[in-house]
Amino acid sequence: MPYAWDFPAAQWKEIVLRSGGRERNVQLAEIGDLLPMNISSPQNGGSAMVDLNVFADGITQSLQISNYNPKTSMYQLKANQSATSVSASQDKFETITDDNYFRSIIFRFEGMGISLINRKGQELCYTTLRGVEMRYNESDILQNFSLKLKWLQVDNQLYPSIYPIIVYPTVVPKSSIEMNSHPVFSTAISKVKDDTHGVTYIKLANLLLQELSVEVDEDFLFALLDFSKIPGASWNQQTADNLWDENMQVPEPPAIRTSDDYYFEHFTIQPLQFNLSFTRTERLNADETSDANNALERQCHICFRP
Repeated sequence: MPYAWDFPAAQWKEIVLRSGGRERNVQLAEIGDLLPMNISSPQNGGSAMVDLNVFADGITQSLQISNYNPKTSMYQLKANQSATSVSASQDKFETITDDNYFRSIIFRFEGMGISLINRKGQELCYTTLRGVEMRYNESDILQNFSLKLKWLQVDNQLYPSIYPIIVYPTVVPKSSIEMNSHPVFSTAISKVKDDTHGVTYIKLANLLLQELSVEVDEDFLFALLDFSKIPGASWNQQTADNLWDENMQVPEPPAIRTSDDYYFEHFTIQPLQFNLSFTRTERLNADETSDANNALERQCHICFRP
């Protein structure tokens, strides 16, 4: 049944469902299976349970109301409750726990090292990664992926250098136990396998990055810019500087995207903090020539010019 909002500019847009003396406010922005609702049954004057499901159909969000089936519903009545005696209170239901994983993949790397070497055979920096752990679990309902990095450090290999360490955690763990419980970087994504909601349903997404200190001198920065001059890279391509486009035709408007939409039930980003230090020095390890077409180099000249 198509509908239109009574107040389109209202901050909260809800559909109100009333049956007998019971009322339920439904927000169509909450895509997925909602808590069942207890309504009055017109056949016998008693009550009945219905399932509420919000899904996306292209650019339209729809509410589906169906009979409550405990075998297929994501919510189950508690042990001491029944569908005929349950009240409208939401605490009479419990979510089905999905702990039966039939596929589990774990990758652990005790340590990894990445070194950057320029065209002259000179090492610029050495990156140390410790405690890299990747996990993938799959069940009948969810797909879970997590990534954890316990330690990150980037060492400056140029000589002489003012800052021997470029990137490192500001708060250094005192023991291996503390490093396991407080990794430098961790992320986790939990995806619902059910695709009947019309979107890619992400049940949980979490991102954590600990406080980092970044200490860079001008010598290392320009050496890194010189290293970024990779032949064929997008930031090194020549672009035509035209005042206006020769084609004066008005382009057709793009089609409305109705696919590849993502819905996040819980999306958590922990607070990020970076401590930046920069020192101007003599350019000893980089070429003196400057490329005006290099966007990265232009930004550095603007930010750090005297």
